[in-house]
Amino acid sequence: MSENAAIQIQPPFLFDKENNKNNRCYKQVGQHAFGFSYGLPYIVDWELPAICKNDEENEWQHLVLIVETTCSGVQFDRIGAIWIGGLEILRTSTQEPGGRDIYYKFEVDLTRYINFLKLKPKKKLVMALDNLVDKTYTGIFNITLTAVVYYSNKETKKDSFFNLNNENNIPQILKPSGEESVSIKDIPDLIFPLSNSDDNYGYFALRNNSKVTVSLPHLPKNKNFKKVLLEVQTSHHQSDEFYYLNTTNPYKEMQIFVNEKMAGIIHPFPLIFTGGITPYLWRPIVSIGALICPTYLIDVTPFLGDLIVNNGFNNVSFRVENGLDVW
Repeated sequence: MSENAAIQIQPPFLFDKENNKNNRCYKQVGQHAFGFSYGLPYIVDWELPAICKNDEENEWQHLVLIVETTCSGVQFDRIGAIWIGGLEILRTSTQEPGGRDIYYKFEVDLTRYINFLKLKPKKKLVMALDNLVDKTYTGIFNITLTAVVYYSNKETKKDSFFNLNNENNIPQILKPSGEESVSIKDIPDLIFPLSNSDDNYGYFALRNNSKVTVSLPHLPKNKNFKKVLLEVQTSHHQSDEFYYLNTTNPYKEMQIFVNEKMAGIIHPFPLIFTGGITPYLWRPIVSIGALICPTYLIDVTPFLGDLIVNNGFNNVSFRVENGLDVW
């Protein structure tokens, strides 16, 4: 392993990649150099469904995104995100090169989004990474995105994939700790992206206890809904980057409302980016969540009746209690 490599510890994938390496489609889906890229996201067509076949003989079973980054020189840690068709699939931050040549790679399991990502027509893949380059901060982040589709076909061993619908096949370490914990144990049938744009920056910015309200799409008729989950992606920056050290009030709570009724709260995991506290702490092992920021699930199934009755007139709102700039 290179001494300049970065490492993040993450849970194992819920399937055996090695036993299924002959049943896969491997495709580079993006490549870009983020130099002076502030306000200039990388946008490309998401064409994977047209390249990786999906039929009765070769059904998409798992989807993995490989993210590879190189950088040279001096640069701050930068926040980044990837959306496909308005669906945020990754919130991340970069490693600080510290005057060195660095390379790091990580993999993101996108299987839970597979029913959305394999749909046609074409979608836009948007990657935002706001970087600034000058005489002092010279680092340019060169990023390559590769998608890997794993198939389940008649030649695939039945026991070579974990069945997410069978709780007994999920490793104990990845199971929720309590009976009321919320998790995605199977692949959602329908996914509705809730973002600021389908083909550009998808962020919503929460500042100083402000609230953001988003309209919900129409729910399809004649469907027997079993569960409705809201997945929230959030990260804290600027005045609240080190919110847990704020002397006034370090307690932060994200509140979620459905049709102005409290639906749940999130106690955000304290993210420490690779420039946080002291950069020397994060070489080569970065802090938990620095490369793959965690998401949060809110079970809004109890509101399903209201969502059906008010179909087409529903909304969801977010605010951060004691929040400063910016979430």
